[in-house]
Amino acid sequence: MKANEQSIATEVAMKKQENRRPRAGSRIWGALMIAGSLCAALDASAFTWSAEGKVSAVVPSELPSQVSFQMFTGSGQCPSGAWLRYRGGTAGEASATKGVLATLTVALLGGRTVRAYGGDDCTIEHVYLLAW
Repeated sequence: MKANEQSIATEVAMKKQENRRPRAGSRIWGALMIAGSLCAALDASAFTWSAEGKVSAVVPSELPSQVSFQMFTGSGQCPSGAWLRYRGGTAGEASATKGVLATLTVALLGGRTVRAYGGDDCTIEHVYLLAW
C-alpha cells in the first residue's frame, strides 16, 4: 500500500509540474507581443505627433487617393475634431487606402479605439486598431 501511495503522490506532483510549464504557443505569443511593441516604439519615433481615441467621422468619398476622418481626441497640432487624412497617392497604394478605410469603419461602428501617427499638416502615416 505504501508503494501505491507514493506512486499516486508522484503522479499528482508530475501533473502539477505540467500545469506550471508555459505552453510553447504562449512563449511564441509572448515573443511576438514583445517584438510588436518594440517595432511600434521604433516606428512612433519617426513621426511628429500621435493621437489615440475613438473615431467620430469617416469620409470614404475621396477613395482611392485618400481617406479623411475625425477623432474625438487630438494632439498638439491636430486638435480634437480636426480632419486627419491618409493619402495613398499612387495606384499601387490604393489597397492600403482601402485597408485604412476598413480599419476606420470598424473603429467607428464598433466604438473601438485607434492610434494614429502622423507628420505635418494632420496627414497620417499609420493607423492601428487597438484592443482597448
